[in-house]
Amino acid sequence: MDGSLKKSRVAKQTQFFISKENIEASARFLTGMTVHQMNSWSDSNSSKPSQYAHEFAKKIASTGEVIINTVIKGNQNDMHVVRLLSNNSGKATIVHYLAIGMDSRDQLYLIAYESPEPEWRANENNAREMLNLFFLGE
Repeated sequence: MDGSLKKSRVAKQTQFFISKENIEASARFLTGMTVHQMNSWSDSNSSKPSQYAHEFAKKIASTGEVIINTVIKGNQNDMHVVRLLSNNSGKATIVHYLAIGMDSRDQLYLIAYESPEPEWRANENNAREMLNLFFLGE
């Protein structure tokens, strides 16, 4: 997949923006993935990362037409999955959210892959590829 990657780090938060579009030229994208990695979560939050992930998924599910809303149970960490049909600047957009709170590592990951609805099927394999690369480090 051609595209661009942008990384930023602010305090204890690292953000990755991965897109098939040139992020630098437009400062945004229609199709791509955003990863927010928050480290040392307990330094600035009273809740556990897993609790926040649960609440985030609940809140985000109320912001659009829910396509998927589930929890994938893990040995140590649960992954909250919400897929929505929403409106992005007048364009019907599907956004696939993952929220993972890792209490043992004091980390929270909020991940979103988005694509305009008419292009979702064509871009879904890119989303899977990006997520596999991110999670598996392949």
